[in-house]
Amino acid sequence: MHQKYYAMQYLHFLKSIRVKTLLLWAAPLFYCCPFVVSAKHAKQQSSPHDFAQPVLDYMLIDEGSHIHVDFSFFPPSSRFVVITSKYLEEDLTAVQRSNIDELVVLDSVDYKNVLSAVKNNARDYSRTCLIAIDESLAPMVAHVRETLGIPGPSVHEILPFCDKVESKKRLKQSTVHYPKFMPFNPTEFVAHPDQYVQQIVRTLAFPLIIKPRNLAGAHGVRKVSNLQELRSWCDRYDASTLKAEYGIETSFELEEYVDPQTSNFYHCDLILRHGGIVYTQVSRYAYPCLAVTEGKPIGSITLPKDDKQFLNLSHVAAEAIKAFSRHARVPDGVMHMEFFYNEESRQAIFIESQLRHPGLEVCTAYKQHLGVDWEEIHWRLQIGLPIDLSPHNSLGPYVMWMYYPTEHGIIDSLQLPQVKGMLHKVQYRIVSGKKTYLPKALTLCDHCDRVALRLLVTHKDFKVLWHDFCRLSVFKPYTLKHENHNE
Repeated sequence: MHQKYYAMQYLHFLKSIRVKTLLLWAAPLFYCCPFVVSAKHAKQQSSPHDFAQPVLDYMLIDEGSHIHVDFSFFPPSSRFVVITSKYLEEDLTAVQRSNIDELVVLDSVDYKNVLSAVKNNARDYSRTCLIAIDESLAPMVAHVRETLGIPGPSVHEILPFCDKVESKKRLKQSTVHYPKFMPFNPTEFVAHPDQYVQQIVRTLAFPLIIKPRNLAGAHGVRKVSNLQELRSWCDRYDASTLKAEYGIETSFELEEYVDPQTSNFYHCDLILRHGGIVYTQVSRYAYPCLAVTEGKPIGSITLPKDDKQFLNLSHVAAEAIKAFSRHARVPDGVMHMEFFYNEESRQAIFIESQLRHPGLEVCTAYKQHLGVDWEEIHWRLQIGLPIDLSPHNSLGPYVMWMYYPTEHGIIDSLQLPQVKGMLHKVQYRIVSGKKTYLPKALTLCDHCDRVALRLLVTHKDFKVLWHDFCRLSVFKPYTLKHENHNE
């Protein structure tokens, strides 16, 4: 009781001096075991790229991802080259820079420029490891590998984890369920607009979802409820305008709508090595990612291994990997899958899979719950370095995290969350009197400073933490003075 009282008084004090960000660390992070590499695992783990000789040059292609690893695990006998844009260059820490041997900054991270940069920096293509951590760049980087004969996953192997249409195509003839879908064909729409729209309506009932095939975080995703909205979207479609908006060429798909009122949303994260699943972790989202554009929080909670949905979705994820493997080798790394699960029909519905570590606070949650850094695991598997998963054998507390978006209006007051678990992070990014806006996508939420509050809560008892998770899913961390609908 006294702790809550003093925390509230401290909050009011910080508001009075108009501090922009409040960061409370209630206790040291639990179970943050250092990443350990054992000789035993080093012998078991070989390079996924089958290099005939030791790698000379490790090359990372990235456009501006938030990278949290320090690069210290790259072998000192090799050279580490980062080819990127000015956005990542500005985001690099001093420690990260100290572990980079060569930093190449491009005006545009596209195929032509990356190909030229790799040619200028690689000493021996057969002994070069070329990777892209951002899944949107992975097909282009795979194309560069194929052009120069650099070992590594091909475009065909990478595609189902970067293209939502291709992933569902490769699940055909499997036991995995997925929504009805069809790729949007702008050429066909321009040639026969009325007939094409009617074809969409015959294939997919309203409401339906329109989404980019190669973007994440609900970026560009839209729910369409009727024929007028569908025709309006089709009429406004322009590839050059969309490329300027998203910073990358993208095409769209139309997909059957899954009602979140009848189905819960989950993410299933896998560690993959030599085509098999080494480890699985399942977590439940508070809401689908698109709900952040409606003012609802985005967050998830780690599930116990004996939870029925953990078991169900682990099985479905394994079936999906089997289906993908029938078409091409599945690359090593961490894979992030998302599913809806309908409790009444007891059916899991595959939404997407991406070859990347999970984003936002998920890796932080996993580090506390599982004891290892999944971002570093993904890096290590991508470049063929050994990993040690032994900390997973001794689980830490269950973990939940939540990001609360801002809304259109002016902040009046901040509200302090009440929980029974341990608050590890309470980070406000708003102050009284600040003018705020509703994010248009999850990916824009953090980049555009449209997160009002970040929370991270733990408890050793899942039932206690689940109670907190349910309460915090409907909690609002601020009140507004009035609505402001002008962006």
